[in-house]
Amino acid sequence: MIRKIFSLLNSQYNDREGRLKLLKAIRSLGEHVCIDFILGHQNPQQLTNDFWSAVGFQNP
Repeated sequence: MIRKIFSLLNSQYNDREGRLKLLKAIRSLGEHVCIDFILGHQNPQQLTNDFWSAVGFQNP
């Protein structure tokens, strides 16, 4: 995540391609922040249950 922040700070956004790259990096960084926040504040048991549900595992 720190690498993404530094790439944002060092990017050239004077031209269209640079601005698009900047917007993609901001979006990606926002996604990572949201995921980290959700995982950090979620109950570990609920997280495990959600994972197994996502992969299609059925409890006996």
